[in-house]
Amino acid sequence: MLGQSPLIRPIGDAGFETAGRFQYKDTPFAIVGVNSDATLDVERKGKIDSRLPYRAWWDGYAAKNTEGPIATAWGVTGWPTMYLLDRQGVIRFAGLRQEDLLKAVSQLMAEKATD
Repeated sequence: MLGQSPLIRPIGDAGFETAGRFQYKDTPFAIVGVNSDATLDVERKGKIDSRLPYRAWWDGYAAKNTEGPIATAWGVTGWPTMYLLDRQGVIRFAGLRQEDLLKAVSQLMAEKATD
């Protein structure tokens, strides 16, 4: 179990990510990111320059940017790829963007938390 919060992994569409973050700022909601920049320094600079307030992992660099260990494990074939997980860590939605992503987050947040 991943705690009490749905998760979005990896993340993109910054405007909608920001809207979701503000909408659920007082709830147990988490956003995490994964990226495949050429170096860890490039990833860190991009996170700072973009003012990303959420935790992000660097997936290493490979000749094809979707061949890092995280992207490989999650079946990522291009960026951004988004997964929405429920409170139990089950992937409930994949590939949603913009309004559809926010609707899915709202649906999961409305579900009763179970232990």
